Amino acid sequence: MNKCKDTANHFSNNLLYLAVPIAAYESFFQRDLPQASVRQYRIKLIVYDPVDEVIVKWIN
Repeated sequence: MNKCKDTANHFSNNLLYLAVPIAAYESFFQRDLPQASVRQYRIKLIVYDPVDEVIVKWIN
C-alpha cells in the first residue's frame, strides 16, 4: 500500500495528456457530451496523425 501511495505522490506534479488520433478527435470529440466531459474534468489532449506520425494539436 505504501508503495502505491509513494508512486502517486511522486507523479502528482506531472501533467497527463490523453493522446487521441485525429480521426477520433474530429468525429467523437466534436460531439457535445465528449466536449462537456473534457471541459468538466479538465482533460488535456494531444491530437496526433498516426499516418504522418506527427502531433497536430495540443489542447490544455
